[in-house]
Amino acid sequence: MHDLQFVREHKSQINHALKPFHPHHLRYVPGVCADDAELVLLISPSPDTSYFDMFEMEERLAEQLGVHVQLISENGLTGRERSRLLEIAQEI
Repeated sequence: MHDLQFVREHKSQINHALKPFHPHHLRYVPGVCADDAELVLLISPSPDTSYFDMFEMEERLAEQLGVHVQLISENGLTGRERSRLLEIAQEI
């Protein structure tokens, strides 16, 4: 699992990969076990972002960074799960 320092060092690559999708409020999520993901990021996607766009963003990030990335949409979180992830998510 990569840390916040890794994300900050690759911030320009991350921004470049995600730019076509116009996400908002990108954050790093530490210590979340997400299948085999080496990096978990929380985003607020634009209103027109589809489920397929989320997969494409993950693929672009994986290509740019050379690691398996999982994106979590803030819009898809509810209740305690939402509160917990928003509490631990770190600004990039």
